[in-house]
Amino acid sequence: MEYNDQQLDKLLGTESISFAKYRTLSVDNGSDLAGTGATGVFVEKAFNDTTKTIEKKEFAKTFQGVILSTKAQLVDKGKKPTWRTEEFDIYDKDYQIAIYPLLDGKFVKDSSGEIKVSHATYQEIKRSRSVVQPNGTLQSTYNYMIVLYVGIGEEIIKLKFKGTARGNYFDYSKAVNKTRIKIYNLMTEFSTFLDKETAKYTIGFRIVKDENGIPVEVDYDSVRNLRIDVAKGLTQFSHKQLPAPSSDQDEPEVEYEPDYSNVVQDEIADVPVN
Repeated sequence: MEYNDQQLDKLLGTESISFAKYRTLSVDNGSDLAGTGATGVFVEKAFNDTTKTIEKKEFAKTFQGVILSTKAQLVDKGKKPTWRTEEFDIYDKDYQIAIYPLLDGKFVKDSSGEIKVSHATYQEIKRSRSVVQPNGTLQSTYNYMIVLYVGIGEEIIKLKFKGTARGNYFDYSKAVNKTRIKIYNLMTEFSTFLDKETAKYTIGFRIVKDENGIPVEVDYDSVRNLRIDVAKGLTQFSHKQLPAPSSDQDEPEVEYEPDYSNVVQDEIADVPVN
């Protein structure tokens, strides 16, 4: 079954909750707000069968990969989050985002056994789940996470981040757009560094270039297969299904400037991702 690039772009930009199992990375900023035990490297959560606990395993301080898809997710800031959203397209202002109540980290079900869910646009969520500060500004009660699906060789991993790393990624996206090369056709370098302003570790993004300063482009066919794998994972438990395969020739891609107007801009205190 063949899908043209516009179909894949549409699919990877639509919203769904992901149940596919991928290794998930975050930056180790310690076990509390004070940054206790922070190593500043990319870490992966893993379940220890012996101790029956979740442990952090060091992944790398720097790595290279291909960004296959960009999503966002909102998670309640509470020590024991009471709700979270599905992963959603950050550029779709009108999309009705699924909001799932949580109890002890698990989905809540109704009397018929169905998972409880409500829907709202991002702006509606922002208004209803924020508190007004003395200066009149809104402070959200949730963490705004960016979720990247990244191809490393033949493996797909998820990278989740917020705070200053989020702004760094939006700046990087704009820089990629100027190259007129699709982000999934470029090799990206991911690294961590200590942000002096926040005194927390954050993520830097860089286009990998050859010795002549030319951006390194990746094999088209291998990336295409990885994007299809991500798309299948995103739709596995979604009401949105894979579009019908195209029997026509691929239509030419249309260049565009990303619309960042729907992206949250208000910065709030980080809560470490443990």
